[in-house]
Amino acid sequence: PRIEENISLLPGTQDEFIGRMRAQTRNRIRKHIRQIKAAHPSYAFDCPVREEIRAEDIEAVVALADLRMASKNLPPYIAPSEVPCLVGLARSHGCLARIHIDGRLVAGTLLFSVGRRYFSRLISHDPRFDPYGLGNQLQLQAILWCIDQGATEFWMMGGNIVDKARFLTERRMLNGLTVYRSTGDAIRGWRTFGRNAIRKQAFDVREALRLGAGAPGVKGQTFKHLIKLASVTRLACKRAMRLAEGRRSRLQ
Repeated sequence: PRIEENISLLPGTQDEFIGRMRAQTRNRIRKHIRQIKAAHPSYAFDCPVREEIRAEDIEAVVALADLRMASKNLPPYIAPSEVPCLVGLARSHGCLARIHIDGRLVAGTLLFSVGRRYFSRLISHDPRFDPYGLGNQLQLQAILWCIDQGATEFWMMGGNIVDKARFLTERRMLNGLTVYRSTGDAIRGWRTFGRNAIRKQAFDVREALRLGAGAPGVKGQTFKHLIKLASVTRLACKRAMRLAEGRRSRLQ
């Protein structure tokens, strides 16, 4: 297993999509939009595309992502060195669904389009607006915007399966396949063979934790804490690896 994705197959119209959503979810998001617009009349949604996207727009979304991770006592998951790559890709294949209040970006999701598929790469919002469910507002408005562009699929990245299922997604695993011509080739390629075995084992452990988290009572809570601990550890390892790579590049 290489990549986990939550994919929403989109109908032809916004009304069809909204009609398929659970009434409770649909009504809650609409209520939050009314409330935040009443409290902040300058609230505005837009979606610049490709050359209209500025580097500072991407930097603002990354800054919000860092702020949100800090509010959860988690390390950032976007390295500064990744931002120029995101900007370049945004200007060739991207669109940036965003929400402004008083002229300040408070929520944004960076999408890339290939054909009629739209891929969410980065999403964040100001945690101070959590009572309004700003993340869900942004997701819905981004999906509806994509439907207007003729999109047939919306890929929402992995994780948070229950939350993303509100937007009619189905979980899908994308697998890698390593083919060896013989047992001898597998032995000679023991490093790749070992890495693949470790990745598969790690995936199986995460799946067991995910299934355990759905159990009622103390058992389910224990598994949820284990998932959070695993997430924190994984992010910390990635951050350490990025720092090490940065040091090596400076030395070179």
